Amino acid sequence: MILLEDEIVVRSFWGPREESVEAAVERWVELSGRLTGIGGTVFSSWTNADDEPQPLEFSVEGLQRELAHREEKFGPRGRLGFSMSAHIDDGDLPRVSLSSTVGACGSYVGNSLVLTLYVWEQKQGGLWTPMAGDLLRAVAEACEPDWGEVRNDALADAQNENPQITVGTPRAGYVTYLSSNRRARVSGEVPGRTRQATDGGLLIDMTEDGRFPELDAVAELDRRLRDSGALVEIPESQERL
Repeated sequence: MILLEDEIVVRSFWGPREESVEAAVERWVELSGRLTGIGGTVFSSWTNADDEPQPLEFSVEGLQRELAHREEKFGPRGRLGFSMSAHIDDGDLPRVSLSSTVGACGSYVGNSLVLTLYVWEQKQGGLWTPMAGDLLRAVAEACEPDWGEVRNDALADAQNENPQITVGTPRAGYVTYLSSNRRARVSGEVPGRTRQATDGGLLIDMTEDGRFPELDAVAELDRRLRDSGALVEIPESQERL
């Protein structure tokens, strides 16, 4: 195994939203279908996150079995929602991990979906980057989050130096998703390609020719969105802004 050089993270967050186990499973099944439509067999051969990983089938029946297994192992979560973790790490395919919480509705509890794409060969960076916009769109349309982004270690490190960006707060990424209400706050043109998601949200894609933009370009987008009020924190009492 070649040492990891970087990881590309596609992530999305939203506030309290009570959902049934059936609704949570439907979101994950929809996402799995969208991922396969984008990357084909790259997004296959999932296993769960047990100490001895077992194959995980992204179907209604397969995910319901997984949630029942987790409840038996960890106990019922109640208002903490339904959580699921899965990995692809069979040696023949690029390494991927997925973690998600859906249906959390208690105080100070959030929902999320995070897809981590590991880069352990230079060619894999070239594999993931052209997919970045479509991957965030898939996550956004399956989960209907408040905001989302695509980032890597270099962008995360740069944003850690910005005092306006604190842990867990919305921010711009190489690709950015804003809910419909956040979209309404965006004034003027923004750099990159924009697309509307099926839920009315806005996708801002700054990738070009399969490459991520310079960090300064993301910082400028973040400043514009922050000045317009599109990157305020997620209200603790709401699923979305």
